[in-house]
Amino acid sequence: MAPVAPARKILSFIAVPLNNVTAHGGYDTAKLAIAGRWSEGCPRIDQNTLANFIESGSYDQQLRRMRRIYRQRREVLIEALARRLPKAEVTGIAAGLHATIRLPAGIDEDRLCAAMARHGVAADMMHKYRIASKGPPTLLLGYGRASESALRTGVRILAQAVADGSRAAA
Repeated sequence: MAPVAPARKILSFIAVPLNNVTAHGGYDTAKLAIAGRWSEGCPRIDQNTLANFIESGSYDQQLRRMRRIYRQRREVLIEALARRLPKAEVTGIAAGLHATIRLPAGIDEDRLCAAMARHGVAADMMHKYRIASKGPPTLLLGYGRASESALRTGVRILAQAVADGSRAAA
């Protein structure tokens, strides 16, 4: 009987999954045909469209346009936070489509998220993702799809929820 591990390694390099090999050492051609259709990668029309998008310069234009839009949205978010929650601190790097907001100590994170949800603002607290059990209350805010007015409204709701949470804790 031939060792399985070496065969698995060899076959993985040539992109033939081991479950497509029959017990007598041949290939299950029906399985390979089906697998081939699903593993051809991106459809050719999509590849050609992307290639044309890149070659024409449109892809670069779109990236530059979206970077400006996202930068502006982040600035609106930071300005609104500075105005409504001056004790909150925006942390992390200015990249991506999210901002982490460190809130004043003593905020009940779960109560804050629930209060925001009641007003239609989805938020997630970072305590769920920490390795350490304790840390400052930190909120993860996404701004990629939100309009500038929606960001201002969301920050107003956040500030009200923080104020209400602070009064409840006192």
